[in-house]
Amino acid sequence: MLNSRKILLVSTILLAGLYFMPLWHIRLEAPQFPEGLSMYIWINKISGSTPNTLNTINILNHYIGMKHITQETFPELRYFPYIVGGLIILGLIVFLINKKVIRISWVVILIVLAVLGILDFHLWEYNYGHNLNPEAPIKIPGMTYQPPLLGAKSLLNFNAISLPYAGGWLLAISILLGILAITMDIRKRKHLVAKSLSIAVLLIGTSLLSCGENSPEPIAYGTENCDFCSMRIMDNRFGAELITDKGRIKKFDSAECLLRELTSEQNAATKYYRIICVTNFKEPGHFIDARTAYYLKGSRINSPMGANLSAYTGKQPAMTDSTEYGGDIVSWTELKDSFFKKP
Repeated sequence: MLNSRKILLVSTILLAGLYFMPLWHIRLEAPQFPEGLSMYIWINKISGSTPNTLNTINILNHYIGMKHITQETFPELRYFPYIVGGLIILGLIVFLINKKVIRISWVVILIVLAVLGILDFHLWEYNYGHNLNPEAPIKIPGMTYQPPLLGAKSLLNFNAISLPYAGGWLLAISILLGILAITMDIRKRKHLVAKSLSIAVLLIGTSLLSCGENSPEPIAYGTENCDFCSMRIMDNRFGAELITDKGRIKKFDSAECLLRELTSEQNAATKYYRIICVTNFKEPGHFIDARTAYYLKGSRINSPMGANLSAYTGKQPAMTDSTEYGGDIVSWTELKDSFFKKP
């Protein structure tokens, strides 16, 4: 006779299938590709329906300015296999211990990790669909190319379809079986309901808050306006962003507007903001921590609001551009102090 313990064992064993089957499937359909282009996302790799499919997709992405899709750019693919393996081992231990509270905890952990995986996938799609190369051959103002998280979406002359694949369905069944197992336990001990729900809410809330605190939102260049000067944010070599202690995001077209915002509020940046980031001049569209960056001030590089400020990951790249364009190399503290001293 099946009981919650045996059901949880089946739920655990199903996770082993993730090593052999893709989690997700993204398919691109267009008249010039009658058979479609399929990309599969596994826990440890990204593959195509043919050996050349990924290369074809990357060539198409190049024309609209999207970054190349390679396994090396996704560190998650290196540690996901260990997370799944850890869940399987932990599930077997839970089966042997045979404690209801521990079974509930295992299912909560499984659900939280699945939610975080979906969130990570969404952020990956957002990054690829919004952070486009401004020198791309095909540029359509205001157009982004984020594939759907689930379902279908038209992107230019392509129809992009995103759905779980066999591994994704196995994971879903594993979660459902886990929920069934703890439901059977809860019916026997109803006082565990509030406790398990509290744990789930706390873990999911903490995890999502943590992700929000450490993940600036990409700027949609050409469509969003600066929160200080209200000008349209156009040049992806510049730009900056703040995230307040309450989670509000403020976006700017340049480092000088960011600094003027701080100056106008007379705030100590590190005290009132979770994140302060600026765009790396050497890598357009990519944020770096404003407080550890170095800046070229007063050079011949024209920034949007006239302060001629460009940001760099370190002193050496700033020195390289200083030789070519002139200007003074300053740290965040020096730059901030010079703006705060202005009347």
